[in-house]
Amino acid sequence: MIQIIGKKTFLGIALTVIFMASTCHQSFALTEKICVSKLFIEIETDSFCEPQGNNVATLQEQNHTDSLASLLSTMRSNIFQLDVDGNNGWGGVPSEWKQQEKLKKIATDIELDSLARLASIPAVRVAAFHALVCKRSSRCYDILISELKDDELLRIGLDDIIWKDNVAHLMLELSTKANLFSDVQLRQLDSLMVFMPGINHINLSESITRLASTIDLYSRIHELYLEGHTYLLPALAEYKRPEDVKLIIAALMEFHKGLDKEGALVRGGEGEGATNDALVALMKWRDNAFIPALEQLRDHELNRTYIDSYRVKMLFKVVMAYNNEWAYHFIEDLLKRCHDDKKFYAIYLYAAYHEEEEALTRFLPLVERYWGKTTN
Repeated sequence: MIQIIGKKTFLGIALTVIFMASTCHQSFALTEKICVSKLFIEIETDSFCEPQGNNVATLQEQNHTDSLASLLSTMRSNIFQLDVDGNNGWGGVPSEWKQQEKLKKIATDIELDSLARLASIPAVRVAAFHALVCKRSSRCYDILISELKDDELLRIGLDDIIWKDNVAHLMLELSTKANLFSDVQLRQLDSLMVFMPGINHINLSESITRLASTIDLYSRIHELYLEGHTYLLPALAEYKRPEDVKLIIAALMEFHKGLDKEGALVRGGEGEGATNDALVALMKWRDNAFIPALEQLRDHELNRTYIDSYRVKMLFKVVMAYNNEWAYHFIEDLLKRCHDDKKFYAIYLYAAYHEEEEALTRFLPLVERYWGKTTN
């Protein structure tokens, strides 16, 4: 606890402080001004409060303040270590892991709460939130709700791998994987994320899956898809609305988008099209209207130098799901047209078949015939 001992006392410390004034003999108006600049807090009191007892912070309190300030001054790398045991993959222990563990031990829940919301360095916000998750603190839910729009990036370390993520998404992952929230809280959180404007930095697929299908939800999914959330196309396809047929065909036809003439992804380009998302959508909705686009996609993949193994496997899955004569001849024609450099397409057929083999026995002769050729 930090005690205010006089008029216009300024206290600069390297952490966010929840101001607590001592009980006064007399009541006087207090005005607090908390200015957060990076991790520096200035607290101004414009009135005098005569405290009970000793008006000087104890040595223990001062030592705590100094220790936390010193620790925070070292947490500048903007890396959050996700390693369970702190190992960096090479037998060493990253300094960030040591700092996170120390923060967990010495900071109070009130201090961690403030740091999770107000620290200027994204990794510090996440580290403070993770410390509260480890303590299974009830504060986590309110913090997560308040920080859903925090799209600042940080680096995440796991063993010897480092990648980037944003603060809100990582906080969501850390708390939901720890099963911190009740079913009611999760439903409220899902609804809030899906319908809140500006949540472009969080994948909403799981939230939409958990929400009940309604006209309002369909309209929101449609809106989000048009805003660029192409991964939501499968969720849209579940409604099987005739007006969305053209939209899915257009997505299927984006197989050239973001690729060079040989079919390689252009670095720094516009990004890959929504073709793969459309293929996932067609696993939920099969219609003859999609057949011409699927045939054009087949021809594109056969002429492509670079291979998208996921796309080819999904194409086999989608076509097999039609489970009719057209589908059989589609796959047979594709495999017949595979030259030496595409002979291994049969491997993707084999994988697709055995992942979806229930009620697809009509395709087994093709699998056995062409799979055998790849093993000889």
